Amino acid sequence: MPPYLNLVGLAPADPAQLARSEVIKGLPILVSFVFGISGLAFGLVSGKFRREQDIIKACEQSLSQLGLFLLIMFFASQLIFTFQLSNLAGLLAVNLSDMLAYFSIEGPLLVVTLVLFSAVLNIFMGSPVVQWSVMAPVFVPTLLLAGLPIELIQVAFRIGDSVTNIISPLFGYLGLILATAQQYHGSAKLGTLVSMMLPFSIAFLIMWTSLLLFWVYILDWPLGI
Repeated sequence: MPPYLNLVGLAPADPAQLARSEVIKGLPILVSFVFGISGLAFGLVSGKFRREQDIIKACEQSLSQLGLFLLIMFFASQLIFTFQLSNLAGLLAVNLSDMLAYFSIEGPLLVVTLVLFSAVLNIFMGSPVVQWSVMAPVFVPTLLLAGLPIELIQVAFRIGDSVTNIISPLFGYLGLILATAQQYHGSAKLGTLVSMMLPFSIAFLIMWTSLLLFWVYILDWPLGI
């Protein structure tokens, strides 16, 4: 038995070995195969797939719904590359650190500010990858200097990013969500979806932020191991 395997032999004892294993590398293929077989079985049993052309049309419809996502990713990649070339991250980090020190913003107020900033920015920048790529070079060093640990910064960002996804017109999967809503309500538009989801977005923002502050500053529990 290889030395990096545990006694059971089912998983490497070192998590880094598992991350680089062939099992993890092959997961996308396995997941694609499972979902493909499941969709094919559903189509045959439900009667939606009667000929080979029906399968091709279903694949065309699924790929056409990804057009909005690919378009957003194209312009987002240009924005990230331009921001990296500008070297604005270091300049903004220093200026923001000075501003936080001047106004004495720290602790829970700083966490709430980060959550709200991330939530508002997410409305205009729907992709979490793009948003974190823009925010991280500026906010991570700034908030580390202000005394916030990196795990708290990440959780606060994820809370703000997640609660406004459903009301962001630039959310990559909004087209898929709207298409699903129109299956149940044929006249549903973007405004209908936003108006329905806005109360949930606000409720989740208040609930998750309160839970984070209670977890960190009241219970004093760690956010991770």
